Amino acid sequence: MKFVDLLLPGIGSPAKQQIEASKFFPSLVSRSRLHLWSPGDPVESRGVRALLGVSPSYCIYDLILLDDADAAPLTASNEIRIDVFDLAVCHTQSNIQAFFPVAMEFQQTPVLGIWSMGRLIEVLQGYHARERLRLLTSAAPGSHHPPS
Repeated sequence: MKFVDLLLPGIGSPAKQQIEASKFFPSLVSRSRLHLWSPGDPVESRGVRALLGVSPSYCIYDLILLDDADAAPLTASNEIRIDVFDLAVCHTQSNIQAFFPVAMEFQQTPVLGIWSMGRLIEVLQGYHARERLRLLTSAAPGSHHPPS
């Protein structure tokens, strides 16, 4: 199963589909090269780490990005740890800042933080976050397309 499959048509009403997508997201992450992360979990102190906040219950483009990152071939130049979380656990801006300790208003998905040697060096959102993660992983843009 791919991440994009979480929002494929035919699972019932849109509301039920969203509930199911959030419910199955952690299980799908555990079967990928990505890692589910929460505040309080250890932060990788060696190399490069990416933390990606996504909306698996409604944003198919976030799911495509996860599939692309999971499928990207690992090489010495893109060997980064990719931690992820469901933005639905964040009900306020301060909740998001528990994941990304910066003074910034978050308005778009996904949200991407990049750490180097355990230090946060960059935070992006929306289109810029997608493109930056693709550069980090060398994932070909659009290698997975939303269903028509």
